[in-house]
Amino acid sequence: RNWPHDPDEARRTSNDLEELVADERSWSNLLLAYATSATRDAGDGAKGMGSAFSNALCRHLLDHSLTVDECFRRVSQDVVAQRNDQQPWTYS
Repeated sequence: RNWPHDPDEARRTSNDLEELVADERSWSNLLLAYATSATRDAGDGAKGMGSAFSNALCRHLLDHSLTVDECFRRVSQDVVAQRNDQQPWTYS
């Protein structure tokens, strides 16, 4: 959710995403997952190691015994356990 690059590029990307979100209300079977809440920054993790969110997502996504809700609940629990200031967020 944070954009460390050019502020103009960040603004254009944000506008594009706002248009996409406005349009997605008509999509069925959609789940948006964010590495953190809107008011926080997501940690990138150590170079070459991946972030807490991407590592947890990869670990739980491959567990085919989980429902989508259970998968993202576990991802969230893992991230919060590693990074107390980062709370993943989903919208569906």
